[in-house]
Amino acid sequence: MSTSDDKENDTQTKSAVEESITAKLRSALKQDGDFPVRARIVSKLQALAFDPNTTVDQVAELILKSPALGTRVLHLVNSAFFHGRQPLYTVSQAVMRIGMQSICDLCSGFVLMQRFIPAATHGEVFADNISKCIVSSLSTSRLLELTDCSKMRERGYLASTFCNLGNLLLAFYFPPLYQAAASRAVLRRCTISQSLHELLGITALDLNLAVIGSLEIPDYYRKIMIAAEGGELDMSLEEDSKTLIQILQLSHGLSECLVDFKDRELLLEHLSSSIGNMPLGEPQVIKWLSELPQVFSEHCKMIELPFLHLPDFLDSLYSSASMSTEGVPSNPGIDTSEYDDRLKALKQAVDLNSSHLAVLGTALEVLVYGLKCPRAILLTKDVRANTLLGRIGLGDLGTTSPSSLCLNLRTLGKLYPAIDQAISSGTVQICPKWVDGRSEMSFVLPFGPSSKAEGTIIASVPTEFRKDVSGAFLQRTTQDIKALLDSNRSGPR
Repeated sequence: MSTSDDKENDTQTKSAVEESITAKLRSALKQDGDFPVRARIVSKLQALAFDPNTTVDQVAELILKSPALGTRVLHLVNSAFFHGRQPLYTVSQAVMRIGMQSICDLCSGFVLMQRFIPAATHGEVFADNISKCIVSSLSTSRLLELTDCSKMRERGYLASTFCNLGNLLLAFYFPPLYQAAASRAVLRRCTISQSLHELLGITALDLNLAVIGSLEIPDYYRKIMIAAEGGELDMSLEEDSKTLIQILQLSHGLSECLVDFKDRELLLEHLSSSIGNMPLGEPQVIKWLSELPQVFSEHCKMIELPFLHLPDFLDSLYSSASMSTEGVPSNPGIDTSEYDDRLKALKQAVDLNSSHLAVLGTALEVLVYGLKCPRAILLTKDVRANTLLGRIGLGDLGTTSPSSLCLNLRTLGKLYPAIDQAISSGTVQICPKWVDGRSEMSFVLPFGPSSKAEGTIIASVPTEFRKDVSGAFLQRTTQDIKALLDSNRSGPR
């Protein structure tokens, strides 16, 4: 028999195995009375969310049919994950706080995950699978919040849960098969999904589509899933869904690095190679990863899986990768200790969720007292008037009065192209003029989610750096400050 015949037979065999596995998975789902019931609850929740005539009471009533679900919803919405300042006591209040679509998406994820809790208590591979799903879902939700698509965060949470559902159900119904793939993955140092594909010819997408088809999950998530796995993007998806897909792919890879490999360097390598054209920066993702262990722990306790945990290296990831002075390029003749202290104060203000103005004021202090910028000024965007308005300043402002500054955004590109570029792109820019029009090398540091900057800080470049404004030290320090401002949760969103 020829080599081509052998290959054709292998392909046919794998195809048959694939069909057999998906058929068995569908059959198991059909025979399982509990999981299809849960899927129907998901469908009802999603139908309510998309119906413009739905009332708060209707959503609350469906959620309260499962007392455990209502309790978990209140726990989460009152948690730090949703930055709740005033405690909520009813499901109706929770719906009103985060919206019908958001609450329905969150509940859908909880309803599906509850089925797996007993199996996860046995540990081993299934517990890791649950951990990956939680990491991916939490990360997708949080990272979407840091972009212009924050309204998609709960939909992102649910989409990520669905993207893990195929593997979860395969491990749940056919543990020996999944365990064999997991053991093989360890030996070959690959992901379990890759191992399943090589072993059985079945992909994660094949599994997920089989599940979605059996459980009548909304078609929106099927389209998202196909695009996230590298398939063709459905043109009916709104623009924000493209960002969701990008973040979903990033978060899925992060979960594999953390749970399958538990490898810090691989995690940073994946992040560096994936961030590309995404609407958020690497420092923002690293900061989230440093917060993840606490959020993950609280989430796991809430769904009765307190024994799940993440690698210890995450606790120091942000300080070592983003804030460490060892990572900041040195600058001969400049004492960086004052800058380091001021930057720590800014980080503390952000971590304590200080007021937006207090955080921005601390950023001005980092620039003027830490970097020794002669002067710095804060301007915020007035969307209605289409202007940038001066707010506060620090340093030797001379005749410049912050409160008198008003820059028209329509003509900004002609007068101050660097400021216009910073505002429109959300990136730090060098400007040859100060805000009063006189020649003075300055840098423009926008803040706010992605390309929709809420305002900017303009600071004159310190004398020591004017011969090399593109130097590594100045670039790194301004990016550190910007990353902290962009991660500030107290600002207007």
